[in-house]
Amino acid sequence: MSYGFETHNSSGSVVLDTNTAGRITYLYKASGTITTGSSTNTGTSFSFGSASLQTINADNTLLVFVKPKNATQDVKVYGKPINNGAGFNIYSYPGNQEFDYIAFEVSTDKPKATSGYGIEVYDANGKVIFSNQFMSTRVRALLAGSGATYSESSSTLYASLFQAPSNSESVEESSVLFRFTTSGYMLRFNTDGSISTIKDVMSSNVSGGGGITYSYFSNVYDAAKSIIIDTQGITL
Repeated sequence: MSYGFETHNSSGSVVLDTNTAGRITYLYKASGTITTGSSTNTGTSFSFGSASLQTINADNTLLVFVKPKNATQDVKVYGKPINNGAGFNIYSYPGNQEFDYIAFEVSTDKPKATSGYGIEVYDANGKVIFSNQFMSTRVRALLAGSGATYSESSSTLYASLFQAPSNSESVEESSVLFRFTTSGYMLRFNTDGSISTIKDVMSSNVSGGGGITYSYFSNVYDAAKSIIIDTQGITL
């Protein structure tokens, strides 16, 4: 690089520089708890419990990380951002689950400090892209693909929420009924403390409309990866 600032980790990799700030400078925006609604499973109808939060109001790209607050069984969860950073939708099975969440946004223009001690990094346009005034976090792992699992003895581990449906399918069951299902990648918080990415059914139901058979595939919000972070040192 011809100018600016770089920091390297013990392996020699660049972890912060003024030319690629958006790569890692997601800084703390908001945190709290959110509780999903009831899920259903009647044998012919299946759905995740859901909830929506629209008060984060990020100025730039939003990342939301979650963990179950008091889960006593394996919990499946996925979600997606809404309204250009205003917030997110979250879905869980079983439902009626309380989640801690922590939201980060890309740092592209943070307020400049007026006093005190610390460090600020500016880009070529003079905008603050890193500041010790704003909390950041540590990435612990990247789960990629169905069945990937990460385990660590820590109560401060969160996983990125934005997994979403990738396949909706309707298959004829009889001359008057068809089954509609939606499936895709999601997180599973396991009772042993590990976190996995899995591909599973998100909703399923039988409806009228005999003779209809179709499949629909979409890459919108299709995700098979999840970032695991450690929030140790962050005051929530």
